[in-house]
Amino acid sequence: MGITRLARFMLQCKSKMMNWLAFLSRIFLGPKLSSRAELRDFLESRAAYLAQKSISEYTQARANMMFTTLLAEKAFQEAYEKARWFSFPATLAMVAEALAARLRNLDAGDADSINVMLQSLAGEIVSAYPVPAEGSADFWQIALLDLERDLLKAGLAAPHAIHVIPKARSREIFENLPVHPSVRKHDYDMFRNTLSFHLTEIGAEIEEGLSADSARRILRG
Repeated sequence: MGITRLARFMLQCKSKMMNWLAFLSRIFLGPKLSSRAELRDFLESRAAYLAQKSISEYTQARANMMFTTLLAEKAFQEAYEKARWFSFPATLAMVAEALAARLRNLDAGDADSINVMLQSLAGEIVSAYPVPAEGSADFWQIALLDLERDLLKAGLAAPHAIHVIPKARSREIFENLPVHPSVRKHDYDMFRNTLSFHLTEIGAEIEEGLSADSARRILRG
C-alpha cells in the first residue's frame, strides 16, 4: 500500500474512531476526575488505550485485508503483544505529562508537587504488572525513571500543547511496531501525527473532566 493510500485509509479510521472514543469516554470516564483513585484509573486506562490504538490502527492500515489473517499467526500475536507492553511506558509518560499540563494550567500546585503525585500514581499502576516477555528485570523501574525524567523536563518550561507531547517518545513506540522496518521506514511522521491526534482527544477529556477545585483537592491528598 502506498503512502498516499495509507494516509487516506488512516484518516478514514480517525473519523470512525472519534465516535468510538466518545463512546469509550462515557464508559471509562464516568464521573468527573474528582479523586486520586479516579485520576489513577484514568491515567492507566488512557495510557493503555493510546498504546493499543496507535499500534492496532497502524498495523491494520499497513496489513489491510491481511490483518485478520495476521491475527491468527502466533508469531504476529507475540510481536503484537510485545509492542503493546513495550509501548506502554511511553504512553504512560505521555498521558502523565498531559495531566501535568492541565494541573499546572489550573494552578493546582507547583510543578514539583504535581510531578511527585503523578509519579506516585504511575508507580502504583506498574507495581501490579509482571515484567513483559523479553523485558529486563528492571523494565518497570526504568519506565518510572523515564517518566520522572519526562515530567521533570516538561516542568522546566511552560506546559506543552497536548499535540506536542508525543514528539519526544513517539519514535520509541514506532520502533516497537509489529511491522518489519523495511515496510514502515517511511511512515514515521504519519504515525507520530496519528499518535498526537489520539493524545489530543485524551487531552480534551482531561480538560472536560478535571476542574480546578478537584485538582487542588486531589493534590492536597
